[in-house]
Order: sequence, then C-alpha cells, then structure tokens
Amino acid sequence: MNVKAFLLASILGLSAPAIANIAIAPPAVARDAAIGTFQNGEWLVRISYYNNAYFYEGNNKNTGDSITLSGASFEGNSNRRTMTWNNGGYLYQVAWQPADPGVIRVQVFSPNGSQILNQLLYQTS
Repeated sequence: MNVKAFLLASILGLSAPAIANIAIAPPAVARDAAIGTFQNGEWLVRISYYNNAYFYEGNNKNTGDSITLSGASFEGNSNRRTMTWNNGGYLYQVAWQPADPGVIRVQVFSPNGSQILNQLLYQTS
C-alpha cells in the first residue's frame, strides 16, 4: 500500500467538506440577505440564492409584467444592506436592515439615474 497516496486521500477527504463550504458560501456581507418572498398590494418580489448567485424575480400584480435577474452586487454595513442588479443600465436595488429582514425596500433606477420605483414589501410565509 502506498502511504503517500493514503495520506493524500485522507487529507483531501477531511478537507473537502470545508473547501466546498467555502466555495459555495455566500459573501460575508450577504450571509444575512433578505431571502424569500416579499409583497405589497402591487408588487411581489422573490429573492433567492442558487448556484452561487442571488436572483431577483419581480412581478407587478396589476399588469402581470415580470423580470428575473441574477448576479447581485452587495453594499452595506451592520445597520443596512443593499443588493443591486444591473439590467441594461436599469438598477434594481433591494435594501433591508439585518435587524428586520422581513421588510425590504425595492427601488428601480433608470439609466439616467432617476428613480422609477420605491416600494416597501413585507415577507410572506
């Protein structure tokens, strides 16, 4: 039996779960991301994490219009976090307070920087 091969296999076997956990864990600032379904009377937004990316699914309940985006960037501090998706110059932004992750603010900005949506949404079960 090759001792070096056995030793290498043992080390890899023990470290693989740790490596996988690091490789698929969300960024530190995003670990307390507001994940789930949020809505008000007009909008329904789902924030999810899959395959190392955050997804935004937005639906206008009145018109039926919808959009799905992936690949958010993160900003924030311990009081307020923000995820932003860029779609052809339109910025879709979700902000929340880690102390109250059941409420998000959804904002959409046009390419010229003007705000075209600003809504509070509440998490549903």
